[in-house]
Amino acid sequence: MGRSSGTHRGILIALLAVFALSASAGFAHAFDAGRAKKHVETIAADEFEGRKSGLAGGVMIEEYMARQFEEFGLEPGGVDDTYYQPFPMLVTDERSASLTLLDGTLGAVPFVLGEDFMMITNSGSGDIEAEVVIVGHGLAKPDWEWDDYQDIDLDGKIALIVRGRPVNGYDWARYARRDSSMKQAMARGASAVVWLPSSHPVNGAAISEGSYAPEAPSAYVAERVFRLLLRDTGHNVKSYKAALKEAPTPLATGKRMRFTADVLRVPDGHARNAIGLVRGTDPVLATEYVVVGGHMDHVGVDGNGTIYNGANDNASGTSVVLELARSFAKNPPKRSILFMGFAGEEQGLLGSRYFAKNPTMPIEDIAAMFNFDMVGHGNGEVGIGGGEFLPDVWRSFARDIDSDLDSILHVGIAWEGESSDHAPFRNEGVPVFTTWSEGDHLFYHLFDDDPPWIKEDALRAVGTAAEGMIGVLANWDDPLIPPYRKGRMFLTGSLQADFEGPGPKQGVRVPYRFASVDWCPAQRFGKNRFALDLSEKLRHAEEDDSAGVASTLKDAHGLARKGRRARLIGVEGAAIEDLAPDWIPLLGKFGVGIARWPGFVPKSATSARGKEEKEFFAKVAKQSVALLIGPEPEWLGVLPASGRIFVRTDIDGTARIKDPDGYPLKGTTFVILIDKWVEPARVAEQVHRLGKTRTHIDVVPWLESGLVEDVAVFFEQLQREGDFESSEMRKLLGRNLVK
Repeated sequence: MGRSSGTHRGILIALLAVFALSASAGFAHAFDAGRAKKHVETIAADEFEGRKSGLAGGVMIEEYMARQFEEFGLEPGGVDDTYYQPFPMLVTDERSASLTLLDGTLGAVPFVLGEDFMMITNSGSGDIEAEVVIVGHGLAKPDWEWDDYQDIDLDGKIALIVRGRPVNGYDWARYARRDSSMKQAMARGASAVVWLPSSHPVNGAAISEGSYAPEAPSAYVAERVFRLLLRDTGHNVKSYKAALKEAPTPLATGKRMRFTADVLRVPDGHARNAIGLVRGTDPVLATEYVVVGGHMDHVGVDGNGTIYNGANDNASGTSVVLELARSFAKNPPKRSILFMGFAGEEQGLLGSRYFAKNPTMPIEDIAAMFNFDMVGHGNGEVGIGGGEFLPDVWRSFARDIDSDLDSILHVGIAWEGESSDHAPFRNEGVPVFTTWSEGDHLFYHLFDDDPPWIKEDALRAVGTAAEGMIGVLANWDDPLIPPYRKGRMFLTGSLQADFEGPGPKQGVRVPYRFASVDWCPAQRFGKNRFALDLSEKLRHAEEDDSAGVASTLKDAHGLARKGRRARLIGVEGAAIEDLAPDWIPLLGKFGVGIARWPGFVPKSATSARGKEEKEFFAKVAKQSVALLIGPEPEWLGVLPASGRIFVRTDIDGTARIKDPDGYPLKGTTFVILIDKWVEPARVAEQVHRLGKTRTHIDVVPWLESGLVEDVAVFFEQLQREGDFESSEMRKLLGRNLVK
């Protein structure tokens, strides 16, 4: 499970007239936070045994949801005229586990389940006594200049993997997944695998069926375990992690551990999504559906018999879904609404992924999806993301405003992660809305997550605001499913940066832009005139509460997450002499985030002039200022080895980038400029040549023409031609800019 948070209020999107518009649409509020709290108290009680999908507690919550849907008057939305959608899954039951350091420096050390270590869901069973070998991040890809295993002997040993990935310019995301690192260790003969997480271990991390090793126990361990294993190795925790940042650091500890686990695999494992339907009242619009859902499962009972009740995660979201179902059943809107409790979320979004691929209603008829995950803690304020996907609807919300809502509402873009149930819908092209309760969320995947700590004010804020939003959306008079919707989703969810800035295009509104560069002449930098220019830009940004000033594109992304556009200060000149060397150390202090020299072509790096240029650009990059350059090969000789570099070119100009690998690997992004229709196959070919994780597709000039539908068609065809996953498309359209 994952959640997002926002901190900005009063922005354009936040001027959602949820209460006022709902009333104008004829919607009567019926959400009752007290009823929702009672649902939490019921389903997060010990009797539900932690609601682990596939076991008795999982069956109990499925049946509870179905009974509630039936009592509220919802129609069955599952298969075979039932409230259920069954699906197969790997189901295991943790019976017992122990972990002991046998020959620590001061003797044997028994570790505590639930504190020093947590079993991985779907761990194997066994009684293993073996040496522990630390294998860094557990990654081996020599062509990417990294091998955590090298020549170390892992046969029969217990592998300890430090969660994380190298920072060497390559995209290790898919290789660093728990399943992938499990397979790597098992292929080298490991008898058991344990991971050191980036924070204290929590219950519920899962191994998928494809990586399941029934005879290999697996667990997360706390730093205390890691610290004791490092004794007498020449490392402590800090020094080992520092060494691992620089290079692979496999380490045979010379210490043995005994790891026992009794985990029963349940034959013919399966679980069920619970689905109820409120049918829409409009004969035309009722064929469009809004999905309102959240996961109803949690992580069950550990080997000590400790129950993880998951009151906040996610009895809270489940209870909001149930109370919204009751509310809308009393007053059905024009569109149909599917209310869903997803099973198997804690084991990898299994239920929502299954539904997205096997929907009980056509996925192309689903107009939007609202996800509720961890909404029971916090300070009584509410966050909502996703308005960017239906901008016309959001703009209409601004016609009215409710001051009470404005005082508690935080709005940004939909959460971009992959670890909650909105993600499978978004990846199918469905606009998604993520909700959260503002403030601290305690006890994540810990046994402390019990009903007494759930705050009724948090449930009320989320439920009432969401009730109004869903009511407005479900009663919207116009169809909400446009042609080429998936391509539009890629566009509205992208991070497009206007590198040219307002300049000569003053007054031209570029849609779907999260940042623009305000260029200042280098000759004025450090002088009073530059300070005046800068203060004027800052003043304009302050007057526009939907915008803000960022010093890097990464900072601009932070503003985008809060629903705000960013202005980036840039400095440009025709020659390096335009920027006095004495002023370079002040670039960062003045908030300059990017620099360029239009039309400038460096000299040979071996010449005296080339060496001078190389030294100059290294100094600029040292101030955390990105360089925006052209594709001319002469740049290769003067680029600094570290820092951010954007190589801007068009689809035809990419042919001039003869040696993509010649550019610094860690910090270079190739920006392909597209201002009109070009064959997607050509672009896909260039992306693969330059590197999927190092390329950004810039369509801001194309968007100036207003041909949004053409851009959407292009994106859909580009995904097909390049065989890109949805997550890869999001990287190409902006995430690579802010990495």
